[in-house]
Amino acid sequence: MDRHGLSLEALIEKHLIPLLNAQISKFFTNKGKLTAWVDIPEHATQLKALDMAFRLDGAYATNEESTKEANSVRVVVLDPPKPQRPLIGADSKASRPTSQLCNGRPIDK
Repeated sequence: MDRHGLSLEALIEKHLIPLLNAQISKFFTNKGKLTAWVDIPEHATQLKALDMAFRLDGAYATNEESTKEANSVRVVVLDPPKPQRPLIGADSKASRPTSQLCNGRPIDK
């Protein structure tokens, strides 16, 4: 490609950099006559040019790195167990551990 003038540097300078500043013209007419026009950024083209620049630079993760993340599991504990607090003014019936109580009544075994 170099012998045809398509080196990486030439492609970036001649084609990629102008795409980063791409604009589109919007024309306004009234009764079939041109009344005004405005040049606005062409975001879709600019986004594709940025994507291409990042790919050329190697800024994206390789397939190996992305599959490692896709195959991993992250465990997040949202409600960790809390220590059991003693009951205030507890009688002998309520002083049992809560695992032996059901609706405030002892579980019969």
